[in-house]
Amino acid sequence: MIKDAISGQMKDHHQDAEDLKAISKRLKTKGFEVLDSAPAYLYESTAYRVVDSSVPTLPLKLILKCLVYITILITKTASYVRKRERADNIFWKNMLESDLCQRQAFIYSTIDVMTDSEKLDEFIEARKKQGIDVTVLKFDDSNNVLHMKKHPKEYK
Repeated sequence: MIKDAISGQMKDHHQDAEDLKAISKRLKTKGFEVLDSAPAYLYESTAYRVVDSSVPTLPLKLILKCLVYITILITKTASYVRKRERADNIFWKNMLESDLCQRQAFIYSTIDVMTDSEKLDEFIEARKKQGIDVTVLKFDDSNNVLHMKKHPKEYK
C-alpha cells in the first residue's frame, strides 16, 4: 500500500495515501523493524511442517496437507500457464528489495524447522550489502518464535 501511495496509484484515497507516505518517511528515517523468525523462505515443505506443528489430530492433518498440496499445485500451474513468476519467488524478491525500513533486527535460530536459517543468513547479508543497518540475534537452541521464552534477557 505504501508503494502504491508513493507511486500515485491510490487516487481515490487521497488522505490514506498521504498518511501512508508519512508513515513511509518515518519508517525510513526513524523506524526499526524487528523480524522474529522471519522472513521465512516459502518452501513447499515448510507449509507441511506448519500443518504438522499446529494441528493436533492426524485426520485433520491429512486433510489439511491434501488441501495444501492442491493449493500449491493450482498455484504453480496457474503461474506456468500465465507465464508469470511464482508467488514464492515474488515474495522473496519483494522482501529483498524492500526499502521500507533502513534498520532491521533479525532474531532466529539454527534449529528452527519453519525458518531456514541458512536462507535467512543469505537474506541478512544481502540486506547489509544494500546499506541496511542490520542487528542479528542468532540462537542454536530455540524453536520458531520461542526465542523470547528461551532467552528473555538477550531478547529484551
